[in-house]
Amino acid sequence: MKSANKNISDVYFMKQRNPLSEIKNESIYVDYFDEHQQQIEVLEKKLLEQQSISQKQIEEIDSLKKDVQSAKRLIDQTQNQLDQFYQEMKQKEESLYIFEKQLRDKEMGLINKELSLVNRQTQTEETLTSYCQENMESEQQIDIDIAQQLFEKRIHKEYKALQEKQKELKARENGIIFRENKIKEFMSKLSSSM
Repeated sequence: MKSANKNISDVYFMKQRNPLSEIKNESIYVDYFDEHQQQIEVLEKKLLEQQSISQKQIEEIDSLKKDVQSAKRLIDQTQNQLDQFYQEMKQKEESLYIFEKQLRDKEMGLINKELSLVNRQTQTEETLTSYCQENMESEQQIDIDIAQQLFEKRIHKEYKALQEKQKELKARENGIIFRENKIKEFMSKLSSSM
């Protein structure tokens, strides 16, 4: 009877215990679980790091966007200033062109007046020559040779002065034409750059 009970209890306890193969399988599962748990923890850590990097990248992108907007504003301001400066320069050049044209007109008027004065002086000299000739013929006591030499010297002197005056007027006229050509050249460059 005792041996029968012992056999029954042995069978019961044997049934309660796991077989060795099952224990081995459970150990493999535990190791597998631990290994995967570690991999999951590593992945979670990497994910957190990636999220941190992504957040930094988002902040850097936002900062770059702000920098780009600031640069665009600065470019717009600079372009506006350049446009304003260009308009001011254009107005100043137009004013300068008008002033130079008025100056040229005035100088041409002055040249015409001076030429008219030279013509009057020439007519006066011709009248004086005629008068002297008449006087020389009417007054025998005047030495004709001396009077003629003096008169020729005076005519020569006046003629030299007239030549100098004409050279001066020509130089002025050339200066005016040169300035006018320079202004035209600048205005053409200005209009072509637009």
